[in-house]
Amino acid sequence: AGYGEAFCKENLNDWGGADFQDLIAGIDYVISTELVDGTRLGIGGLSYGGYMTNWAITQTNRFKAAVSRNGISYLPGFSVQTDQTIWFDHAMGGPGEDGEKLRRSHSALPFADRITTPLLLLHAADDLRCPWSESLQLFVVLCKRKHTVELVRFPNMSHLMDLPTVGTPKQRVDRLRRTLEWFERFV
Repeated sequence: AGYGEAFCKENLNDWGGADFQDLIAGIDYVISTELVDGTRLGIGGLSYGGYMTNWAITQTNRFKAAVSRNGISYLPGFSVQTDQTIWFDHAMGGPGEDGEKLRRSHSALPFADRITTPLLLLHAADDLRCPWSESLQLFVVLCKRKHTVELVRFPNMSHLMDLPTVGTPKQRVDRLRRTLEWFERFV
């Protein structure tokens, strides 16, 4: 991670807090020092990166397109569905503790009405780490709002869908094609 143990421990208890601010500061720095068009930004990520993608587009409209892969949209629900529920209880104060950290967590779903960024949700059907329902619930909420959103579920694929050995070659090509076309369409 490069930031040291203290920074990482702080983020365990504050997903979408200081780490999100750091992400935005990094983007601002690159825009100010490099030949980057700050009006044509996209965002995307897998797992925690998918979580951060979902969270970021509830906090800012600076991104013209977003692609969330195996993302998390609602930390309280995720915390009882993941294969990491015991770790998550400890890190976030979930049902095994007082739950206060979890209740005030930075989750995209309660802020979905703020989303203006077109969102492509790609999710592995057999993901035990970040369950399929995390993308499905955000998709449903955004569809009800008539927001630009698409959801693709990849059967027989697990959490690490970006690895070249996960899924079929056809699935990998499809995922990459959809991602490129989404960014080309909106950015």
